[in-house]
Order: sequence, then C-alpha cells, then structure tokens
Amino acid sequence: MLDAIIIKALRAILPLATPVITPKQSPAPKPNVTTYIPSPFVPGEITRKEQRRRLKADIYWPPGQPDHVALPIIINLHGSGFCLHTHGHDSRFCAYAARTLPAIVIDVDYSHAPEHPWPAAVEDVDSAVQFAKHFARENRKQRRRHGAVGATGFKEWAWDSNRIALVGFSSGGNLALIASTRTEVHGGVQAVVAFYPSTNLDEDPYAKPQLSPVKGAAGGTLPPWLRKILYRCYVPIEQVKDRKQPFISPFFADPDTFPSSVTIITAEQDSLAREGRKLADKLDSSSTFKGSIVHWEARGQGHNWDKMTKANSGPEKLKDEAYALTVRRVRAAFAAVAIGYDDPRDRLDEADEDEVDHDDEEQEQEQEQEGEGGNVSQRPSNVGSRRTASRLAALSDGADSRSRSSFNTATTAGGRDSLSRPATLKSPKL
Repeated sequence: MLDAIIIKALRAILPLATPVITPKQSPAPKPNVTTYIPSPFVPGEITRKEQRRRLKADIYWPPGQPDHVALPIIINLHGSGFCLHTHGHDSRFCAYAARTLPAIVIDVDYSHAPEHPWPAAVEDVDSAVQFAKHFARENRKQRRRHGAVGATGFKEWAWDSNRIALVGFSSGGNLALIASTRTEVHGGVQAVVAFYPSTNLDEDPYAKPQLSPVKGAAGGTLPPWLRKILYRCYVPIEQVKDRKQPFISPFFADPDTFPSSVTIITAEQDSLAREGRKLADKLDSSSTFKGSIVHWEARGQGHNWDKMTKANSGPEKLKDEAYALTVRRVRAAFAAVAIGYDDPRDRLDEADEDEVDHDDEEQEQEQEQEGEGGNVSQRPSNVGSRRTASRLAALSDGADSRSRSSFNTATTAGGRDSLSRPATLKSPKL
C-alpha cells in the first residue's frame, strides 16, 4: 500500500519537475497520427479477454509522398521504471529514426505497475508487434485492391511486416529485449536496440553500483531505495518468487532466442551499466548466439542522459552518436531481409489471404471478367506490376550483420566509430 502511494506521488510530481531538471530544448516533434492498440491483441494465456487494455500509440512516418516501397517498422518503448507515465518522452528519437532510416515508428505505451504488474507490460509489447504485422498485412491487401491511394481515399505508406525492430529505453529496453526473444508468440523481429536497460531484476538494487555522472555530464541515477520500490510494484514478491525468469530479467534468456542483431547502449555512470555490459558479454561469448552483438557506452554519462542534454554540449554529441548508431544497426539488420512488398514470400502469403478473403477474391475475379466489356476500371498498374523496389538497405554503411563486436563509446578523431572490431575509444572532452 505504501509503495503504491509513493508511486502515485511521483506521478504527480514528475510533470512539474521535468521542466525544471531538463535543459531548455527545441519543441518536441509531434506524431503524424495517434491510435490505440487493444491488448491482448489476440487473447492470450497471460491475461483474460475481459481484462483487455487500450495502448496509446503515436505513429511517426518520414516526410515526402509514399510510393510502392514498403517501409520497415520500429516499435519504440519508453522508460518508466515500469511504473511512471512518461510515454512521449522519446519523440525526438522517434522523429529522427522515422526521417533518417526511413521507417514507420510506433511509439507505444504499455501498462504500468502497481495497477498492472508483470506480466501485463510484456504482453502489451507482444500485442504491439502483432498489431504491426497485422496492419502491414491488411495494408498490403488494401493497396493490392486500391493502389497507393488506399480505401481511406488518401495516400498511405506501406508497412513491411518482414522488417521490424524493437527499440527501448531503460525499463522499455528491458521489455524490448524480452519481446525480441518471444518469437513463438509474435513471429519474431529482426533487431533490438536497448538504451541503458535493466537486464537483471533479480539483483538487489543495493547490490548495484552506486554511481553519479561526472562533472559536465548529463543524466542521473536512481537511488536504490526507489528502484527497490519500483521493482516491488512491477514484480510483487508475494506473487512472483523467481525474478530470474527470462521474461522478467532478459540476462537469463537463452542466447539463441535473441534476434540476429542486438545492440546494447549503456551510460558509464549509470547503476544499470554493469548488467548491460554483462548481457553483451554473455551474447558475445556464447556459442549458440549466431548473430551480431554491439555494446556502446557513453563515457561519464548517467541514466537517461540523452533526454537531458544541452545544445552543442559533449553529452548532446554522444546522444547524436548513439542515435546514429541505432539507425545504422537497424538498417544493417534489415539489409539481410527482402523488402516485404517485393519478397517472394509476400506472393506466397496471398494464398493464405485468399482463404481469408475468399468471397472478396471471387468478386474481384467476376469484376475482372466483366472488365473486358468496360464495366469496371482496371486496378492501378503499380499494384499489378509489383516492380522490384530498390532496397532501402542500399543506404547501409556496410556494417557486417554477422560480425561480433563489443566496444565502449565512441568518437574517434574523425568522428566515426567501428562496428567490425572491439575498440575502446575516447569520448569528446566535456
């Protein structure tokens, strides 16, 4: 009861404190559209159907006009300590990723403790992945019928269900790592990027390193007493005895369950940095993990440093570098995957869609036969031809998606980093 009161007090204080502790920044970008995702998206075993929740989802897409190229999808998960209502704080990253990759970016909220303890948030992320794949398939069918101008009457971007990445910050990084291992639930993703994630909730908060950012750095760290309250609310000990379960602490997940591209970004003076490094080391030394693992560390910075930077400062340069690395890593992971709109598997999937939309297809066939007499208009040529799109992966910097490397931050004299070999590089002087 006392823990719940403390969490509610923090929720009330946070909106007032954030403008005070955060340096003045340019106005946050706004999403292109906001929608809501039901969770469970498909009723599952964790939560009963009558307990279905609605997840707010801000969607960002790149500037310009959509064409026949299907865009990959990034699902972003904000940091919250599993309890705080901070959805929307990653808007700058989401807009940057949508514009730079380019991609459809879904910044999705999830259930928070103590009202919704574990495993509600885990299930919510599963629902977000299932929603993205379902919408991509429905969008594909609509475009096949109506062209780039969908049934809604305005131009719509195509979503590529074959290229999905998860990005998360702090507790969102924990959830992103967990969701990336749950292939049997939602079919899998191609990449995961976790910023300063909590990977081991079994470790007592007082046993974690007690650190503070260096002078001139950004970010902070949570006191152990507060972290202990957050963990107790999220995973009540009276209900869950074993916090080493991989769907609570991703450090204990089998290495071979992770996707082919894993990126872990830590902050050197963050109490969670050590467990992030340990997970990266575990994957790097595993004989069963066959993918690419990169660990990048922001020297001297504290937890959540990228949200608390001053313009033209050393921490801001590190933030820009970390965001750019995220885009490069995701782009490289997508390079090995055929674009969904032109993937031969996409054509094979039409057989399954025919079963679902059997009546619609019969009607279309009848209309096509009648079309010889000029009674109906032809479907747009850009749908029928299915031209081979130039891969967005051609924009990749050429990172080897199968290589393994683990290195600390990051700026060389030339401002570049290396993904091909381990390296310890110096940050800019703060």
